[in-house]
Amino acid sequence: MLVSHQYKFIYLKARKVAGTSVELALAKHCTLPQDVLTRIGKFSPHKDETEYVQHSARNYNDLFNHSPPELVKKKFPSIWKEFTKITIIRNPWDLQVSRYWWQTLGKQPFDKWLGNSHKGNDEYYFDGQGRKYCDVYLRYENLEEEYKALCERLGIPYEVLPRTKTLTRKDRDVKHYREYYTDKTRDLILRENKLFLQHFPYEF
Repeated sequence: MLVSHQYKFIYLKARKVAGTSVELALAKHCTLPQDVLTRIGKFSPHKDETEYVQHSARNYNDLFNHSPPELVKKKFPSIWKEFTKITIIRNPWDLQVSRYWWQTLGKQPFDKWLGNSHKGNDEYYFDGQGRKYCDVYLRYENLEEEYKALCERLGIPYEVLPRTKTLTRKDRDVKHYREYYTDKTRDLILRENKLFLQHFPYEF
C-alpha cells in the first residue's frame, strides 16, 4: 500500500493480482518525507524472476501491504477524496488457482482446497453498499500496457514492471486455469463473485 503526495495517488494492493510488481514500481516515486510506504517482503530466487531491493517502509503506522480501502480511507479522509485511487483486478477463476498454488504449492487437491478457501478481493473493490472504491482498476491480463498508460496519466516515468512471485506455480506454462475446475467449482466462483462480475464482466 502506497501514498504519493507529489503524484497524488493511493495504491491499494489486492491479493494475487501481481500487486507486488506494481507496488515496487510505484514505490520509486514515493520520495517525499510524508509519503506512505508499507513493508514489503524480501526478494526470493525461489519465487521471484526479477531481483529487487526492498524499499524503506515509512509512515505506515497500523497500515500493512494489503490494507483494505476502508482502513486507508479512515486514516486519510482528506486525501482520499482528492488523490487517484489505484488497484488491480484479475479473472476470479484464474485468481483462485494462483491463491491455491501460493497457499499449498499444489500439494493438496484443488477441489478440496477451494471448498474451504475461495475468498475473492471484493473488500478492495467495493464498499458495504457495493460502490467502487477506486478510480483506476488495472487489469492483470493487460497489466504492462495499462500500467504504462497509468504512468502517463500520473506523469511519472514508465519502466517495465518487475516479475515477482511468478515462480510459485509450477505448471503455469502447461496447464490452463480452466483445467482445474469442475462444473460445480466453476459455478461456485461464479456465485461468490456476483458483484465483481457485474462491474467487471470476466468469463470463465
